Amino acid sequence: MAGNGAAWWSEHGPFDRIIATCAVTHIPPAWIDQFADNGRIVASLDAGTAGPLLVLDRTAADEVTGRIAHLATA
Repeated sequence: MAGNGAAWWSEHGPFDRIIATCAVTHIPPAWIDQFADNGRIVASLDAGTAGPLLVLDRTAADEVTGRIAHLATA
């Protein structure tokens, strides 16, 4: 399923994976609210030509952890 997830889309969630296909400057709160237990968000940060990937995992009902995965450049 694809759509604009920056707004609440509760009738189709919660989602196991949210993959942003555009660079973002922040993670919309609706994404955090809409992803399932043990879910994952992957988004490219808007940080120039080779922005890093932000990977967030829901580790508990009220807990989200994350890391920045730097992309290798050619």
